[in-house]
Amino acid sequence: MYKVRPNPSWYPAVINGGFGCEDNTCYWLQPETTFGSDCSVELYDDQKNKFMTIDASKTVCKDDSIIFVIPELLLKQRALIYVVCVVHGIESDLHPLPFDPLWSPAIANGGVGCAHDSCYWVQPEISFGTDCTVDLYDANKNMLLTIDHQSTRCTEEIISFYIPEEYRLRPILYIVCSVFRTDSPMFLIKPNPNWKPTILNSGFGCENNACIWLQPKDIFGSDCLVDLYDGKMNKVLTIASSSVSCSDDSINFMIPEQYKKKPVLHIVCTVYGINTDVYSFKALADWHPVIINGGVGCENGSCYWVQPETIFGTECSVDLYDASKKKLITLDATSISCGEDGINFFVPKSPMNYRMRPLLYIVILVHGVESSLYPIRPNPSWSPKIINAGFGCKDDICVWIQPETTSTFGYDCSVYLYDERKNRLALIDDETTNCNEDSISIVLPREYRQKELLFIACVVYGKKSNLYPVKRT
Repeated sequence: MYKVRPNPSWYPAVINGGFGCEDNTCYWLQPETTFGSDCSVELYDDQKNKFMTIDASKTVCKDDSIIFVIPELLLKQRALIYVVCVVHGIESDLHPLPFDPLWSPAIANGGVGCAHDSCYWVQPEISFGTDCTVDLYDANKNMLLTIDHQSTRCTEEIISFYIPEEYRLRPILYIVCSVFRTDSPMFLIKPNPNWKPTILNSGFGCENNACIWLQPKDIFGSDCLVDLYDGKMNKVLTIASSSVSCSDDSINFMIPEQYKKKPVLHIVCTVYGINTDVYSFKALADWHPVIINGGVGCENGSCYWVQPETIFGTECSVDLYDASKKKLITLDATSISCGEDGINFFVPKSPMNYRMRPLLYIVILVHGVESSLYPIRPNPSWSPKIINAGFGCKDDICVWIQPETTSTFGYDCSVYLYDERKNRLALIDDETTNCNEDSISIVLPREYRQKELLFIACVVYGKKSNLYPVKRT
């Protein structure tokens, strides 16, 4: 009998394989066309070096399959080996055979390496191998590309790969490592470990400005939360996820009904578990703080309160001005209490004894927006008191008036003249009256310049002083 080869190009190509027998102790191979009754099975390690030929007594050769028993010594000792079938003296290609039927190249750990965070490494739960590819996915688990083979290094202990430049700034990506044609589960990587979401810009959106959009400095992501904080940086509300839309290039959210009339919203976005800094958004574009009322409070009149026309806020400062509207000081933050329905502050007692003044002005700054000047009367019991007066100017045609040292005059004043019997003679013309906090001076009308004794009284900020005599010496 003579053996002939009717198909000289034939070789035993393996197209499939799998575990069989009890406890998966044997393996079957399926041919592309046919095998035969004369066969042997050789095993190669993952470096593709031959290390064993399966005993013929443990190999079954048929046209439609080859089945062999895996040596017990090798079971679960390797992640993967290769099989070569020799049929009628002709070798098949190397066929990968994962020794553990439950094995997959699961990733246990990973991190950034190389200069400029340009590459990434992953470690296996059990082992990898020398035949691998890496597929890159975006944050929504859509495949981006397969990493170039030249940029990938495969060993049993580690797989490392270069991340294409256009993806290095992303906060997260996913990868799938395929080792010996077996895919790992998806694994989350952070190619930019120093990344932090930063809000660059913002604005209104939706109908009637019912929502807010936020633009990132570089990139946001598809996994985000939006929290609102009060002016003291306490979290007051997490926006419902149904009202938030997250993407790489923007975050949009509906303004909760109870916050639509607030002048400023303090926003913190959490993207992939990392918080932005607090971002203050002016929710009422044309708003500015308007004071409609105020008064003295606290013991001894040491503090003052003001009420808003609509709303103030929890972030404020108070500047104090004198009666001439010249700025004196910015009050210490510890002496101010800021609220949406009112602002309270302590009027300093020293060094200038502001509490005793008849009139001051304030400007409040709420969420960075200034109010107009508003007059306050920190000493409601004040009245002007004259303690000294005398003639002055050339020919003694003027009279100067000095207030009590613990009190003051002001810039809104008028002066009345009285005769020696304290009958009112005249109201001095405003044009010849000079009003200051530390003195008042007048020019006497001609008809009163020769009188030896006059009485004067002044009215400052609507309050009348005592009568005080002015005598010629």
